[in-house]
Amino acid sequence: MAEKEETVTISKEVLDNILNKLSDLETGQQEFEKTASKDQIQKIEKLRASGKLVKTAKISTYQGRLVESWKTTVDEVYIEPSSGKEICKQEMELNFFEGKKVTLKQLDFARLKVLKSFEVIKQAKTNDGEVELTVLGETGEEIVINKKYVN
Repeated sequence: MAEKEETVTISKEVLDNILNKLSDLETGQQEFEKTASKDQIQKIEKLRASGKLVKTAKISTYQGRLVESWKTTVDEVYIEPSSGKEICKQEMELNFFEGKKVTLKQLDFARLKVLKSFEVIKQAKTNDGEVELTVLGETGEEIVINKKYVN
């Protein structure tokens, strides 16, 4: 059973723009290859083919929501003098991309978080020296996250 062929109708102007952009990209690629070392090009193509060239970042999720950042709100760890037992009281606040916040025990977050991998498409430094990564979300949206919250 042959697959049904789909047809798309676009204006000639849109087609011309697409073809011009493609031509410009091909010209730029040729100029790049002329200036680059042949060995380096082969090395990059081999890495790209093996999937090692794509940079990924893992972002924590908690209860299915992407975590944008977190901060420690309670950090009390001490030895109880009378019993010799270690007492830990550690809590943190999670900030999600949709603007919501939740407070929970650090141990719970460490046990229940799930890391999701995203492709890094851009890396930039902010004015205060922090590194921000722009990753490609599951639905194609760009997500900007501080590098210190990436695993």
